[in-house]
Amino acid sequence: RSTLDARLPRRSQQATVRALGDAAVRDIVERFAAALEAGDVDDILALLTDDVMFATPPYAAWCETRGDVARSWLMPSDDGARLRYVATSANGQPALAVYRREPGDDTYVQLALDVLSLDGGLVGSVVAFRAPEVFAVFGLPPTLD
Repeated sequence: RSTLDARLPRRSQQATVRALGDAAVRDIVERFAAALEAGDVDDILALLTDDVMFATPPYAAWCETRGDVARSWLMPSDDGARLRYVATSANGQPALAVYRREPGDDTYVQLALDVLSLDGGLVGSVVAFRAPEVFAVFGLPPTLD
């Protein structure tokens, strides 16, 4: 019980999403996706909580603070034009389907599903599942033009 008490959020994601309302959740997700697509590191970091957690299972490494994220490979190193994000939801939480375009190619292909947890009006965690096979389960197209 003490481990659960120490690790469970003070408020469930369902309660957080309900309290924010659909319009606010959509706005947060759209601004986060736009910042990621634009490769705007300052805007990305401004949308994260100080204690944000970013994980990519099954990889062991993860980031546990905004500073960790800022210094990680997660930050765009170019203008972000190689990635596109489509808002969706996964298990009642906001999510972003991530598509990648290779240089010289016109088509964006499935890369990952980023499930977001919100904390107030900010992103408190991102769990990126690099499992393109789940896109069909969520009704997401296999490619984007």
